[in-house]
Order: sequence, then structure tokens, then C-alpha cells
Amino acid sequence: MKSLKFKLSLVTNVIAIIALVILGVVGFLFTKNALFKTIEKTEINALKVSKTEMENFRAKNLSSLQKFSEDILALPYEKLNSQEALLANIGDMFRSYKHSANLVAVYRFAKW
Repeated sequence: MKSLKFKLSLVTNVIAIIALVILGVVGFLFTKNALFKTIEKTEINALKVSKTEMENFRAKNLSSLQKFSEDILALPYEKLNSQEALLANIGDMFRSYKHSANLVAVYRFAKW
């Protein structure tokens, strides 16, 4: 009788262990897939935000530079015909555009 109880207990324990191992593996696979999908969505969203920020940055800089060129071209020719006239007449304009819009393109001309 002891032998039968032992064998029955052993079989039920083996079945329980197999069921728990299968349950653990299935749970791991579901968790892994869910985690990968979540990470993928997060990375895609981060890339979309980065792309939008870069496009906005580019558009803002292009718009500022376009306005800057329009302001310079609105000046009379006499104020633009020599390097000294350029520095005297549009030096402050370079500085104000550089500081207000943080434009790298105007930095070389407005180091003062």
C-alpha cells in the first residue's frame, strides 16, 4: 500500500511540475512579446517626436533667415556697397538676430 501511495503521489507531483513549467514558459513568452511591442511603440513615438522637432526647428530657422535676408535687402544699396558700410549699418541687426533666434548662420558675422 505504501508503494501505491508513493507512486500516486509521485505521478501527481510530476504532473503538477510539468504544468507549472508549461505555465511559466507560456507566461514568459506572453510577457516577452508584450514588452517588445511596448518598447517598439515607445521607440516609434520617440522617433516621431524627434522628426517633428527637427522639422519645426528647420522651419523656424529658415523662416528667421528668410526674414533676416528680407530686412537686409530692404536697406538702400549705399548701406551695403562696402564692408565698412555693412558693419556700420547692419552689425546691430546681425547681433539682434543672432541673440533672439540663436541663429548659427549669422554667428560668423556677429562675434562682437
